[in-house]
Amino acid sequence: MVCLTNTDIKLDRKIFDLAPILAPNLLFSLSRYEANGQVADLPWCTQDTWIALSQPVHESVLLQSAIPLGLPGCENRLSEIFFSAGFRVFNPCLDIKNVHVQSAKSVHKDEKRLFGAYLFIPACRIGDIGKREFSPVPVYLPRYAKQAFRIGYSG
Repeated sequence: MVCLTNTDIKLDRKIFDLAPILAPNLLFSLSRYEANGQVADLPWCTQDTWIALSQPVHESVLLQSAIPLGLPGCENRLSEIFFSAGFRVFNPCLDIKNVHVQSAKSVHKDEKRLFGAYLFIPACRIGDIGKREFSPVPVYLPRYAKQAFRIGYSG
């Protein structure tokens, strides 16, 4: 089990519940919870933790993944890269509640947003993994389509 997470995330021990269902070409991209106990706004496009089985990946994944973490949009871009390489991607954040513990308030500005191919990943439970209604939706987000984040995704 390999876990990549932002440095301001406190991992939930329930993350280990994913170990028995890890499989080749499966990526968990988990939305965070804020310190107040609420899931982050727009959980389908806000992930801070990625989990996969240790495995060889296609070289194109390695080349495309050389993007800086912490930029707005990097999480959906990273998940899309794995999805395009044949990975199934799920966001079981309704069972695993990783908490965002930030020492200083930061504002994500669109000037620093990573535009392009994104993967919107609906929130689900561990038991929902594999169900069609929780499959992610790949989209292309050009710079002029910022309203997609405000409109939301209904699944």
